[in-house]
Amino acid sequence: MALRLFRTALLGFALALALAACQAPGATPAPKKGRAPLAPEGTLLRKIQDRGKLICGTKYDIPTFGYLNPKTNQVEGFDVEICRAVAEYIFGDPNAVEIKEAISKNRIPFLKEGVVDIVASTMTINEERLKEIDFSVVYYVAGQSLLVPKNSPINGLDDLKGKRVGTVKGSTSEKNIGPSRSRRG
Repeated sequence: MALRLFRTALLGFALALALAACQAPGATPAPKKGRAPLAPEGTLLRKIQDRGKLICGTKYDIPTFGYLNPKTNQVEGFDVEICRAVAEYIFGDPNAVEIKEAISKNRIPFLKEGVVDIVASTMTINEERLKEIDFSVVYYVAGQSLLVPKNSPINGLDDLKGKRVGTVKGSTSEKNIGPSRSRRG
């Protein structure tokens, strides 16, 4: 629990710095303590502030990161907490956020079309995506692994020729493994 609080505080600080860097000099200070200063008229941040809530896209099916809890019917997880930390910085209220489901296939279109303000959704930063959207600082470093039975002759990607492999459709894993070998799901 203490580690989670530390990570959340550290992330909040990093996000606060990143958002502060986006503020124009002389932006009007917010009237309430705990809120970000009001952004200049016409900016996306000001639109979010005027709306009174942050709209954040995340996945609903990745336990620990973003998942719909069947007992509470609430979306929970690390990425949801990222959304709440940003909302808390902007509004002084971690609950001033609307969570929208954003699967791998529609995360970038949702951002570009304005369906969501931000995405926190287990998304790998790569050159192709950097051509379309901006990313925050890295807030989670993950890796990819290929899971096979202990006695499997498969030791790497080259051993997968002619084999079917399950991946998440549209994911970085699918691209890394190669479309000719992946079974989309």
